[in-house]
Amino acid sequence: MPIIKIVQIGILSLFYFGTDSGLHWLFVNVIAYSFVVFRSDQRSIKYWIVCVSTLLFLVCELLDTRGIYLTSIDQNIVIVLVFIAVSFNFAMVIHLVMNRLKSVNRHLRILAEKDELTGLSNRRKVLADAVNIFADSVINRESCVFAIVDLDHFKKINDTFGHEAGDLVLSKVSTLMASVIRPQDKIGRYGGEEFIVILPNTTLSAAERIMENMRQSVEDMLIETEHGIVIPVTISIGLAPIESSVSRYEEILAQADKGLYEAKRSGRNRLSALSNYQN
Repeated sequence: MPIIKIVQIGILSLFYFGTDSGLHWLFVNVIAYSFVVFRSDQRSIKYWIVCVSTLLFLVCELLDTRGIYLTSIDQNIVIVLVFIAVSFNFAMVIHLVMNRLKSVNRHLRILAEKDELTGLSNRRKVLADAVNIFADSVINRESCVFAIVDLDHFKKINDTFGHEAGDLVLSKVSTLMASVIRPQDKIGRYGGEEFIVILPNTTLSAAERIMENMRQSVEDMLIETEHGIVIPVTISIGLAPIESSVSRYEEILAQADKGLYEAKRSGRNRLSALSNYQN
């Protein structure tokens, strides 16, 4: 497309309309198009087109030629056609720019909401999900359960096998946990080796079954390092349901955290559910 436009503008400016027509200023459109369309790995093509366009623009600016092949009527017809072509080109450039901006915005939003190591939602995103789901559950009077998951003895894993092994464990366990929950559930990294799972429209008994399946799946998995070392991993889970006395989602998380503490105090590798009425 840029090469076709270069040839078209050059011929029209130098031979048909003459340089006094100002058509050579359309080379600016070609240059703008090249900067928008070509990727970083096509840099040589982009700069070649920019250089050729600039050179032809200077030639047209310095030379004084007159149109020799078209009558005045023909020139009016061609002017209309050129105007249509330029309008189409300009609209296409705007469309490309808008698509690029939307793509960049989507990419930035993903980067802002995703935890780099685990691929799960980061703390900010999962807490935003918690706020929205909590509000919907209260308004619609639906049951909902929050869970906090913690990897058992994670510091010992880091100290024994190294931080690379710890990162591998976090990545593998995160992938497994995300695969065993339902599509409507939300999971995200709360911080360190802690995760939040939000189970909307779910009773406490149903949530216990889902999270027990998660706990058993993690216990059964085998995580092997590149050196052939198998790392055993277990998780502890605390659960808390939304109840009528609750006014803020932080209260649910606090209760789930108490349940997690109880699970760890009882020997780890288990889950504990606390009602909001319990202390």
